[in-house]
Amino acid sequence: TLDGRTLSLEGLKGKVVVVNFWFVGCPACLDMEPKLNAFKARFAADDGEIVFVAITADAAGVVRKYQEKHPFDYVQATDAGDAIKSFAFSSYPKNIVISRRGEIVYWRSGVKAWDKFESVIRAELGRPR
Repeated sequence: TLDGRTLSLEGLKGKVVVVNFWFVGCPACLDMEPKLNAFKARFAADDGEIVFVAITADAAGVVRKYQEKHPFDYVQATDAGDAIKSFAFSSYPKNIVISRRGEIVYWRSGVKAWDKFESVIRAELGRPR
């Protein structure tokens, strides 16, 4: 991550994980980021139970420079080309929700139904660990 941490599935176990795949230079990603920041803010009370992660193959230095002009409040996992390859998709941005059990329960490119996106996350937060 930009702050030097390593993310692992084991370390995220038992948490609801909201993932956004993006890259610098993606117009649709840039358009979505302020909306994702506002969306993440709705879950401030659930801190510790939910993790918002943005995954990009871009290098950390490139992402740091980008964030100076375009703040993106998710944990930034950079240089993550190998991790991205483990997910089969071809367009950006991509948004997924991973349940506490490690199952993908939401998979969309753009988020058009924000209420549906939120309801999936709230339902997962309500499930036991």
